[in-house]
Amino acid sequence: MKAEHRKELQTNLLADRMGRLVQGIKAGPRSSSAFAWVIAVLALVVLAGWYWAGYQNARQSEEWVRLLNDPRTEGRDAAAYYGSVARQSPGSLAGRTARFQQARALLSRGLTAFFSPEVHGQAVQDLDNAGKLYRQLLGECQGNAVLEQEALLAAGKVEETLSGEPDHDNPDQKLGSLDRALAFYRRLADSYPDSYEAKLAQKRIDELNDGTTRARIEEFYTKLAQYTKKPEPSPQANPGTQTPPPAETP
Repeated sequence: MKAEHRKELQTNLLADRMGRLVQGIKAGPRSSSAFAWVIAVLALVVLAGWYWAGYQNARQSEEWVRLLNDPRTEGRDAAAYYGSVARQSPGSLAGRTARFQQARALLSRGLTAFFSPEVHGQAVQDLDNAGKLYRQLLGECQGNAVLEQEALLAAGKVEETLSGEPDHDNPDQKLGSLDRALAFYRRLADSYPDSYEAKLAQKRIDELNDGTTRARIEEFYTKLAQYTKKPEPSPQANPGTQTPPPAETP
């Protein structure tokens, strides 16, 4: 009975408050004016929300249009183009997609030119930049199985490929590391054991864990770095200060 009585009192109280609100709206111009102001403010908030939503949709549409353009049809460098799109779309899904496209372009270009002494230096720089991008993107695509697997596998490839390349900023160190590559491969194999990418990673894990195979891999990348090293230009004498040949003795 007490519960029913309490419920009845609460119902009566609510009805009383609603009645007072209606009477207040009906009472005099002052109350009506206040109510009208409330309605006007609410209308402005709704219109502003609609405007902002429309602006955001239009902006996102422009971002995706720029992203879906094929820079090759315009003779533009793909990595630079996608980097530009990413800078114009910070924090958005389109921006993240552009950074993945930029990393893919850098990785592809770097691996293609890596064995050519003429462009090896640029290839190393491209791979180093691709690795940095993929490592950054790893923190932004957690939970997305497809993108996370791509980033892990690519980051491992970059570390492995650059494991014989000297770091010009730190001469005693290398740009890449087989140990760091192994860590990326293990993370991929542990997180997605049934995927195709994980099987590729596991194969490389087995090879890097074998002492003999790992030694051959290290030797391969070290010799490759030496082979592709661009020779230093030989010093040439200034033509204006050439030393004349010695005079012949009689």
